[in-house]
Amino acid sequence: MTISIDSGFQRGGSLLAWDGEKFNRIQRAAENTWVDDGDSSFSTEVADDFKGAVVRFWGITSSYCKDVELMGFTDEELNAPTPVKGWNNVVVGFRAEKCELIKSFGDYLKALASGSLIAIPDTGKVHPVSGNRLVELPFDWGDQAANHYAVISPKGEILTEVSGCGDQAPYALKAGGTRDWEFSSSFEDANREQQERNERNNAAFKLGWSDEWANIARHIRSSYKAGQNPLKGLRRKYPGTWKYLAEGDLQQDSQVGEIRFTELCHHDNELEIAPDGFSGFWGNVWGRWQVSYIPAK
Repeated sequence: MTISIDSGFQRGGSLLAWDGEKFNRIQRAAENTWVDDGDSSFSTEVADDFKGAVVRFWGITSSYCKDVELMGFTDEELNAPTPVKGWNNVVVGFRAEKCELIKSFGDYLKALASGSLIAIPDTGKVHPVSGNRLVELPFDWGDQAANHYAVISPKGEILTEVSGCGDQAPYALKAGGTRDWEFSSSFEDANREQQERNERNNAAFKLGWSDEWANIARHIRSSYKAGQNPLKGLRRKYPGTWKYLAEGDLQQDSQVGEIRFTELCHHDNELEIAPDGFSGFWGNVWGRWQVSYIPAK
């Protein structure tokens, strides 16, 4: 069997033999730099029962991308449990790195051959309830925020692993009284806040269209249709905060317990525009005006 590895600008590789415990380098093709280090490409013959790995790399020295080809190992060996719990620190681009969990003996061999093995560290914050450790792993994604965490049991087992970059970069929540470590991100926070806003807004509009407030809703609509302001009388009769939402404020967030009254029309069925000409968007319909009422406590 012939193994060939090319030496070139920002690329090269090695032929490694497995001795049952570790990989030993047989031959290496070094990269050729700007100053022309010479061509160290090679082709060599190995036995048909050769057991080892071919590692090829490319990219700049500080962040090589590597490809590992294992040779001579059986499927049973590759799928066996890993002897070392940890991660494979994989270079994905010029500045981008990520960690992949080592789940099998094959994963372990690839990490070992590429020199990117990260064993489970014995450091990290211990959770006051579960006793599990929070371990932060190296993870970079260019100029974006990037985090990689793992939760390790007292026995050294990897219980949870989370990673992400940008607005999905995870962060660990304060331990507090939870049973174990929990994680969130700016993306999840924004989604959760938006969901809470939607729930408050939907509740406010639902109250405004309910039978309980139907008479007041009709009074407001008929008043505005006639060009009259109904809020002065409503403020006297119903204590609390009455507010006509000005244009630009039509989608301001509702408060818990708030009631929203509005005039609506669909895109394909335009209703008569209110005297002040306001129009705003709510859901899949156009709201001509909105009145907010927060009952007095």
